[in-house]
Amino acid sequence: MIWVVELKLAQYVHRLLVLSCFIVPALALAACSDMLGNNSSPFGAKGPNKAGQTALEGRWIDANGISSTFRKGVFETRSPDTNEKLSEGNYTFNGGNIVAIEVRSLVRGTVSHVNCSLTKAKLYCTTENNTKFVLTRG
Repeated sequence: MIWVVELKLAQYVHRLLVLSCFIVPALALAACSDMLGNNSSPFGAKGPNKAGQTALEGRWIDANGISSTFRKGVFETRSPDTNEKLSEGNYTFNGGNIVAIEVRSLVRGTVSHVNCSLTKAKLYCTTENNTKFVLTRG
């Protein structure tokens, strides 16, 4: 009778060892992937920036109907009537819900900077010249 229990225990330990050969490398790979900046890990995103970035991504509209699209750190604006690209640029999160945008105007050939505060449905922005505008989720 004791040898049956020992056999069952040995089988259980063997299964655990075999499973650990797959689980431990998978966890290590997920950890390395996250450290390299790939936040597709099943264990969640790093900090509030990923959540903010996800909340920001998509289409936003200003009071004149100009459409701004944000996706993976890149944005562009387009005219409402011709869909012509007016500007492009990059954005980063400066902690919490603050978004810093570098705007390259294709119309004027200039580069400017804008800081925005992200809320659920609005993006409150201020240019480096202190001009304020609001984008609404489109």
